[in-house]
Amino acid sequence: MPTPANRAKIQLVRGSYSNIAASLSDLLDGELCYAKDENRLYMVEGSTLTQIESDPENIESLIASIIAGGTGIDVTHDDPSDTVTIDLADTAVTAGSYGSASSIPTFTVDQQGRITAASENTINTDVVLIQVHNQTASDIVKGKPVYVSGTHTSGKPTVALADNDGSGTYPAIGLVYETITSGTDGYVIISGLLTNIATSTLGNAGDPVYIDSTPGDLTTTRPTASTEKVQKVGLITRSHASNGTILIIGAGRTNDINNELVALTGVALNDSDLGTFTGSTITDNVDIKSALQELETAVETEQVSTTGNFTVGGELRGPATFYIDPSAYGDDTGTVVIRGGLTVNGTTTTIESTTLTVDDKNIELGTVASPTDITADGGGITLKGSTDKTINWIDSTDSWTFSEHIDLAATKQYYLNGTMVLGYDGSDRVLDNVNIDGGTY
Repeated sequence: MPTPANRAKIQLVRGSYSNIAASLSDLLDGELCYAKDENRLYMVEGSTLTQIESDPENIESLIASIIAGGTGIDVTHDDPSDTVTIDLADTAVTAGSYGSASSIPTFTVDQQGRITAASENTINTDVVLIQVHNQTASDIVKGKPVYVSGTHTSGKPTVALADNDGSGTYPAIGLVYETITSGTDGYVIISGLLTNIATSTLGNAGDPVYIDSTPGDLTTTRPTASTEKVQKVGLITRSHASNGTILIIGAGRTNDINNELVALTGVALNDSDLGTFTGSTITDNVDIKSALQELETAVETEQVSTTGNFTVGGELRGPATFYIDPSAYGDDTGTVVIRGGLTVNGTTTTIESTTLTVDDKNIELGTVASPTDITADGGGITLKGSTDKTINWIDSTDSWTFSEHIDLAATKQYYLNGTMVLGYDGSDRVLDNVNIDGGTY
């Protein structure tokens, strides 16, 4: 081992130089220096500059040996330009772009980080899917209707075969997209087109598809039993033994009776009749159609009755001949009371009562909009008999005209302007205060 006296001294570089030979006196023995104009590295040994060199091939070999150990890497060296070329070996992947608006790219990467496989999965934009878990003991076949039976530990809903008359087995959330093995995850189509299924035995294109009473079955016949719920889940768009299609359009709901309708009828959801009524028009314990028929019949035959008040918000209308008949009915008895004024707009008012009683002590006739003597002409009272017995106002004579005699009862008198002019005292006829031919009697 060299002694301290003959050891070579290595100094830190203090800088780089141009024309380094002229700067030798500034450098120390053993110091490294870089000649910028020569692009070379020197070491000072006494008064001599010694260039530091290395064989390029040795360096290339060293680099190549380090890099060449990687999988799929080729290294080329020992070329005239003293360069090292590193090439990556080709894989089975075809060069190109993967993925688009309608597909998802899928890649396989090995332990060296190389992409060894690449492909695309088409996105089916015609369907809406939900991921579920089959927790039943059997596989659930593609195309079967399922309902949510619970929640898996993964958070996904668990499903089982749906039917329309079980307890909690409806509504169906959709049809199974692909067969789901027992204990595994899968997908249910809740909207869109389910393809490649057998539909020829189910029905024809255009037929509606309903949940059947048998778990997992479908039918094109609308359920009618009172115990069955009606859920239309889709429509057959192609009838085929294996390549049929169903358009899913009614998943997740049943054609149930609305809560509002239950409240309106006042009966429970599954009741078969309307219960009892306090009146007599509608029979107790009938269905809605029967009740409406009885009510219609009662209205048409004028048999609607009420013991309370009957309020009408507008006009009370009837046929050309309209009767108001108080009890007892049909015998022209009873009393009709109108609590208010009575206006009759017809051209003729006929009263068939035997006695007409009017509390008002004044009866007005001829109350037209603008009454005059002309409008009053001929007005009066007519009593029907073999001939009409009349008291009329005659405008041309400006007087009341009687068609019959006037007979004063005994003790009654006839006055003119407050003065008695004719009377009968029970035995004699009296003419008084009458001027006849200039004489007064």
